[in-house]
Amino acid sequence: MRTCAASVIVVLVLVWLAVLSCYDIRERRLPNLLTLPGAGVILLAGAVAGPGGYPTRSAMGVRAAAARYPDGAVWVIGCAPTALAELVAQAASGLVRPALIIGLPVGFVGAAEAKQAARGTDLAVISNVGEKGGSAVAAAAFNAVLRLSQAVG
Repeated sequence: MRTCAASVIVVLVLVWLAVLSCYDIRERRLPNLLTLPGAGVILLAGAVAGPGGYPTRSAMGVRAAAARYPDGAVWVIGCAPTALAELVAQAASGLVRPALIIGLPVGFVGAAEAKQAARGTDLAVISNVGEKGGSAVAAAAFNAVLRLSQAVG
């Protein structure tokens, strides 16, 4: 009975620390001595949960757009690597068949990998190598393609 009560107390303290840490995060406050253990609990829970989890808003947007425009669209992605990765996954599963992908997302986390995955498909892809890119670069690439298509024909 004592171990059960001790376990309940430990769980309640950890939950309280996690709640305080969530408050600090929501209020954009740095953890203090009271909430620092809770921040450790949240980090530990994230480490235990591992990668994956819920898709990003960009990936969900690609899913919605792929359902609406499944065939022949020109996709221009210049901001979120997860959007490009989701588009490649949707194309691999046959849910979308883009005419062209201009995939130039920027970032140190996942951008180079998403671009490499897109280039590794049999889809028509305009991309670069590395983490550089962005919305302005993607828009410039789209404008160049548009002007070339008007010049040709």
